[in-house]
Amino acid sequence: MTPGRAVTDRTRSRSVAIDSVRVLGVLAVVIGHFYSGPDGPPRLVDAAIYSWQVPIFFFLTGYLWKRGRTVRFETTARARSLLVPYFAWMTIFGVPLAIVATLASGAAPWDFIGTTLWGGGVVRGSFAPYWFLPVLFFAAVTMRALERLPPWVVWSLAALGLLAAYTWSDILALSPLNVLVTVPCLAFVLLGQLARQFEPRVRMRGIFGIVLLVGGLSTFLLGLVAPLDMKLGNFGTPALSVLVSAVLCTGLVWVAKAVLDGRPVPGAGLITELAVVSVVVLLTHTFAFIPPLALGFPGLVVLAFAVCASWSLGLLIHRTPASMILAGVPALVRNKRLP
Repeated sequence: MTPGRAVTDRTRSRSVAIDSVRVLGVLAVVIGHFYSGPDGPPRLVDAAIYSWQVPIFFFLTGYLWKRGRTVRFETTARARSLLVPYFAWMTIFGVPLAIVATLASGAAPWDFIGTTLWGGGVVRGSFAPYWFLPVLFFAAVTMRALERLPPWVVWSLAALGLLAAYTWSDILALSPLNVLVTVPCLAFVLLGQLARQFEPRVRMRGIFGIVLLVGGLSTFLLGLVAPLDMKLGNFGTPALSVLVSAVLCTGLVWVAKAVLDGRPVPGAGLITELAVVSVVVLLTHTFAFIPPLALGFPGLVVLAFAVCASWSLGLLIHRTPASMILAGVPALVRNKRLP
């Protein structure tokens, strides 16, 4: 099999609906980070975006789960797709920032370097979104390690993790690379698996998905349950916020599949590639805010620039040998002889 055919076959096996949900989730992350400051509308953002923007990625991990893989395989695959770009971009941005911080303060850069490497809930500023990739890595590997245990054991562990988060969220958020936040995050992986198992029994999933979306989003917008900020170990209203967030995630997936799967979709290839390089967007968009903000451009222009610049960078990197390191995916190979 030629490299070109390998890439093409992998693309054909992907669901444009799931990729669309991924793209929407990444876009929500960018919007949420832009409007979460003191000048933005945090209440609306918290309710409409923070209720699902991060949970959707853990939910999809469970929804797309394939049983039978080894822990070694899971660790290697997730490290390549998540940890390698995580540390690569941390180095690319972190080294010059450490130098600038040292020159500006006159102090040794160890505090800056130590805090950045520690990661998780202690990191602020442009590196703040970085917590997500290690936790997703830990969650996937932990889930694989627990796969052979009785389901009630894994559910019990996730429930204990949520209980710990509701009780000691500050402690969880201070753990290195937010590793302790992994355990409550397993709840979303499990709920994603449950949604996939239950899905074949639901008729008219598109309509039912709309009901789930409207109902779940209304619950957050009306303030009936609190939104989540998982980086800080905040999982909202005990049990209810996680369940309603999973309802929202289920609705998103079912509506997307009803609308997009099984039919020709204009721009499907572009949607898939935008999803494939989304790690680049997650790791660079906060830095893309800086130039237009410094030049005094309006908020919407800053947001549009960050979205376009970070995704364009991802698409460009995907076409270079650096793709495996900076995007966590093999470089795009095109074979014009393939249909």
